[in-house]
Amino acid sequence: MAEEYYMKSLKIKIKYKDEEGIANTCDQLGILAWEQQDFKLAKKWCEESLEIWKKHGDKRRTAGTYHQLGVIAQEQQDFASAEARYKNSLEIKEEKGDEYGAALTYGQLGVLAAKQRDVQSAAAHFLKAIEGLASTGDEYHLAIAVHNYARLLHTAPPSEREALRSRWEEQMPKEMAEYLTECLKKAWKNMEEDANDAQE
Repeated sequence: MAEEYYMKSLKIKIKYKDEEGIANTCDQLGILAWEQQDFKLAKKWCEESLEIWKKHGDKRRTAGTYHQLGVIAQEQQDFASAEARYKNSLEIKEEKGDEYGAALTYGQLGVLAAKQRDVQSAAAHFLKAIEGLASTGDEYHLAIAVHNYARLLHTAPPSEREALRSRWEEQMPKEMAEYLTECLKKAWKNMEEDANDAQE
C-alpha cells in the first residue's frame, strides 16, 4: 500500500518536474525498501535522491542520504562502501557544524569497526558519538552509544580491555563522567548476567 502511494506521488512529481519532491519520494521509497530488506532496491532509490540533493546543493539532505547509503551497504556486508558513505556524510555534517548528526554517524562508524573487530577504531568512534550526544540531550541515542562501548569492552580480548578503560576515563565529558560511567557499569553488569544465564 505504501509503495503504491509513493509510486503514484513520484509519477505526479516527475510530470511537473518537481525535482526536490522527486528526491523526497525516492528517499521514502529507499527507506521502505530497506525496511523490507530489499537492499539492492533501497540503494537504487537512495542513489537517485542523492544526485538530486547534490545538484540542488542541499548539504543537509545530501549528508542524510549518504548516511542511509552507508547503512544499506553495511547490511549488504560491503564494509568498505559503508565506511566511505559514512565518511562522506560525516565530512558534510562537520563542515556544517551539525554536532548531533555527526555523533549519529560516528556511532555507525563504531558499529562498523566493531563488526570488523577493529577494537580501537570502534572505541574512538563510539567515544566521539558519546561526546557529541552528551551535549544534545538525546538520552536514547546516548544510551545506545554507551551500551555499544560496554559491549565492545565486554567482547574485546583481555589484552585490549585496559586500553579501552583508559580511553574511557580520559575522553569522557567531565560534566557527565560520573553519570556515563555508572551507565557503562550497568550495561556491563547486564551483559555479565546475560552471559551467566546463557551458560546455565
